[in-house]
Amino acid sequence: MRKTESNATTMFRSKGLTRKNMTFVGDVFIDGDLNSAGLLFIGGNLTVSGSCHLNELICLGDITVEGNLSCGDIRMRGILSCKGNLAAYDLFVTNDLQELRYWDGATRREQVLLAFGEARSESYEQSDIFTSGNSVVVGGWFDVDDFDIQGGVSIGGDAINVDGQIRGMLDCGGTLSGEGLWVAGYAYVAQSIHVTGKLIAANLTCRGSCVAGSIQVDEDLDVAQAIVSDGDIEVGGHLRSDNRIQARGLVRAGKSVQSASSIFALKGVRAGRSYGIYAGLDVPEEHKAAHGFIACRTTPDGIKAGVHVKGKRFRQLKERQLVSWPASDRSDGV
Repeated sequence: MRKTESNATTMFRSKGLTRKNMTFVGDVFIDGDLNSAGLLFIGGNLTVSGSCHLNELICLGDITVEGNLSCGDIRMRGILSCKGNLAAYDLFVTNDLQELRYWDGATRREQVLLAFGEARSESYEQSDIFTSGNSVVVGGWFDVDDFDIQGGVSIGGDAINVDGQIRGMLDCGGTLSGEGLWVAGYAYVAQSIHVTGKLIAANLTCRGSCVAGSIQVDEDLDVAQAIVSDGDIEVGGHLRSDNRIQARGLVRAGKSVQSASSIFALKGVRAGRSYGIYAGLDVPEEHKAAHGFIACRTTPDGIKAGVHVKGKRFRQLKERQLVSWPASDRSDGV
C-alpha cells in the first residue's frame, strides 16, 4: 500500500449521508448513498458502497465508489475507482499536494482546508501507480467536461464529452468523443474516436474509425477503420489504416504510410526515408484505380503500392471528399 504511518486514526462511518457541507480529516466510509449540495472535504480516503451525488469534492486520499459518481468538481490526490458511471464537470487528479492546493480557481477557503488536511491526515508516499498504472478506474461510462489526470485511466464503457489531458496511459472499452484529448502514454480505444479538436498521444491503437480535427502521434498509429482529419495527420512511426486515410492537410509519417484502401491528402503525403507509401493493400488489382489511389496535388516520393492521381481526377476527388467531410462543416477545400 502507498500509505505510511499516520497521525490521524479517526474514521467517520455512516449508513447513508445527506449533508450540504462536510469537513473531515480522516477516512470516511458511507454504507449507502452520499449526497452533498456544498463542499465535501475529506482528508483521508472516501469509500461509498452506494452512489454519490455531489457538488464539489476535495479528497486527499483514495475515492472508491461501488455505484455511480456524479459531481460538479473533483480535486483529489489519490486513486479514483468507480464501478458505475462517472460524470463530472471538472476532474483533477494528482499525487502532488502543492499542485492540488494551487490549481487555477482555488478559493482561499479551499487552500486553507488543504493545508489543514495535509497537517492532520494521512501522509502519502510518491507511488509508481501514477506513472505506470491507473489512477482512475471507471467501470461504466466516463463523462467529464474538463480533466487533468496524473496517471493512467481505464474506462469500461464510452468516454464522452472529453476535453483534457491524461499523463499516463488510456484504456477505453467503448467509443471516445469530445473536443480534444492529450495522452502522454499509450492509448487504446476499443471502438471509434471522434473529437473535433486535437488528438495527441504517444502511441494510439483504435479498433474503429478515428476522426479528429488534427492528429499527432509520437510513435505508431494503428486504426482498424478510416482515419479522417480536418487538418494534418503527423505520426512519428508507422501510420496504418485498415480502411482509408483522409486529411485536409498533410499526412506525414516517420516510417511507412499504409492504407488498405485509398489515401487522400490535400497538402501531400510523406513517408520516412527508406520507408514507403502503400495504398490499396486490401483492394483487388482491377479496382485499385477507383479504391486504391493516392490523391494529392504533387506526386509523393516513395510510392510502393497504389496509383497517384492528379489533375482533373484529383479535383473531382477533392470536391467529392469535401462535400461529405465528417470532421467539419467547412466547404472551402483548402
